[in-house]
Amino acid sequence: MYEYPLTQQGLHDFVIGTMPLSVKLVDAKTGSTINNQKITVYSLDAEGKRTWFSHVTTNDAGLIDIDIPELSENSPYVLASNVYSSFITYTKPITAKGAFTFEIGSVSVSLINGSTATPEPLANSEMSISKVVDGKRHWHARVKSDQNGLARFDLVDLDKGQSYQFSAKSPVDGSYKYSDIISAKGDYNFV
Repeated sequence: MYEYPLTQQGLHDFVIGTMPLSVKLVDAKTGSTINNQKITVYSLDAEGKRTWFSHVTTNDAGLIDIDIPELSENSPYVLASNVYSSFITYTKPITAKGAFTFEIGSVSVSLINGSTATPEPLANSEMSISKVVDGKRHWHARVKSDQNGLARFDLVDLDKGQSYQFSAKSPVDGSYKYSDIISAKGDYNFV
């Protein structure tokens, strides 16, 4: 919303609109644009706390222009979207207007039932994600695999050395099983 306080009589210029943040939502694996997808826009305060600003939806080409008058180094914003596995992905703080590519779905995990003679995908199964810090697991999030046993999501700071580990219940006895530790984007099998 644009407001312009009038403090004196006379002719005033009321400028509506600013140079937009031009967002392209892209599948991190294929490079394809993601059409008709809702994106939530948040402002960030000095402590990094998010405050809702607006909801927008990409067009048929996976693009959206967002008018954020306050966007700057001192007034950063983040974007969030829920494309894969009911997992919300957030961008890093954005501090400048212009073109911005929002890549989403950089990690994919195939959950596989290894207790059968022929391994099968574990469809609609929950998996926990933990950050690994100083050799200890710290719960981070939970995702659910799709009908093909695939879960896709993004993990914070993988590019800065942050490691993660996955856990899921065994289909045999319900005990928790843990994946190898991962520290890079890519495709993984969790058996």
